[in-house]
Amino acid sequence: MKIFSICCVRDENDIVGETLKAALDWSDRIFVFDNGSVDGTWETLQELANCHPRIELVGHDDRTFTDELRGEIFETRRHVASPGDWWCRLDSDEFFIDDPAQFLGDVPQSYGFVLSATMNFYFTDADLKSYEENPAAWLARPVQERLSEQLERAAFRSPSE
Repeated sequence: MKIFSICCVRDENDIVGETLKAALDWSDRIFVFDNGSVDGTWETLQELANCHPRIELVGHDDRTFTDELRGEIFETRRHVASPGDWWCRLDSDEFFIDDPAQFLGDVPQSYGFVLSATMNFYFTDADLKSYEENPAAWLARPVQERLSEQLERAAFRSPSE
C-alpha cells in the first residue's frame, strides 16, 4: 500500500515547509501545485523538491483554486498508483495526529474512502502572552510543537472554563 498526496498551495510560505516535511513521514509521494503565490512559497517549494525527491512540483500558475484542480492533478498522476493505494487531499497547513499509513493499513480493502475528523487551532490569549514574552523564540518553535502545547492546555482545562 502506498499513499499519494495532492497539495495545492497559495501564499503559505510560513507553514508549507513544515507541513510537507511532516507528510513525508507517511506519504510515498506528494504532488504539489502552487496557484499564484507571491510570498516566496514557490521558491520554498522548489528548494524542498530539490532536497526531497518524493515532493513533485506539478505546476505553478495564478488560476483561482477549485477542487477540480486536485482532480486534474490526480488525472495526470493516477498512473503511479496500484490497486490498494490511497490518495490524500493534503492541505498546505495540515498536520496529522495519527499515522495515516498505520490507520489506512487497517481499513478493509472493500472501502473506497475514509472520512476525517479535524481540529482547528486558534491563536489564543495564552499564545499571545507567550509570543509577547519573546516573539523570535515563539516563532522559531515548530508549529506542531505550538499546537501540542494548545492540546495540553485544553486537556487540563475544566469543562467550566
